[in-house]
Amino acid sequence: MKYLLLIACISIVGCSHTPELSGKAELPDPAVVSAEIRDPMAPDQYNDPSTPPLSVSGGDGSSFDQAIVIVGARGRLILLKTQADAISKLFGPQGEAWKITSKQPERQNKTCYELLHVSLTKDGSVHTIYFDVTDYMENL
Repeated sequence: MKYLLLIACISIVGCSHTPELSGKAELPDPAVVSAEIRDPMAPDQYNDPSTPPLSVSGGDGSSFDQAIVIVGARGRLILLKTQADAISKLFGPQGEAWKITSKQPERQNKTCYELLHVSLTKDGSVHTIYFDVTDYMENL
């Protein structure tokens, strides 16, 4: 009985000293991806000559018709890094000049888009950047 009481006290005391999480958990921005990070689920795009080269083309990302087209990204981290680089060319360094507030997948006919909603640090304005990610989606 003494041991049972001792175990119960230890459990209660131990639980009372468990740190509590305050507020909402802050997740890292998925677009902050270092060039050195390799996606373990993707083929070795950097050393495998059979994978297509990564290319970014298209428009300025201001609409579906002007979408930034990403071809050759063979892994989610590579796609995210490429998107972040494209947005940085438009607005400046991520974190200092802008941050992604949300993402939205869209499909029009046979084209897959990813719309990134970006908030600018200087004035808080939100811009939607359109990416054509059809090649990525077709090669999952």
